[in-house]
Amino acid sequence: MNQVTFVQIISEIGKSFHDPSSAIKFYNEILAGKNKLGQEASVCLEMDIVLETLKMNQPYQAKNILATCKEKLSSISSSETVVFSKFYQANAEYRKVNSKSRLEHFVLS
Repeated sequence: MNQVTFVQIISEIGKSFHDPSSAIKFYNEILAGKNKLGQEASVCLEMDIVLETLKMNQPYQAKNILATCKEKLSSISSSETVVFSKFYQANAEYRKVNSKSRLEHFVLS
């Protein structure tokens, strides 16, 4: 089993947690073995962390992780489309949450 497939299984396990902070802790424990996972698999887990931080209403932290991973992705030449797909999914979710908060700010002002 390759590392990206392994991380996809880990991702599904993390999604079963009811508490986003528990899922983030779980993902970070897996990321602690980053040297074993490789860059592609690490980016996948970091995108799962972005989605969980957005559930916790922490868009600034999510934005920082997205920016870091965008740089990593520019140096990756991978045939694993799931890596890029997870990035675009997390980025879209960030933009959706961020635009809602801007709209609420505009309406409340």
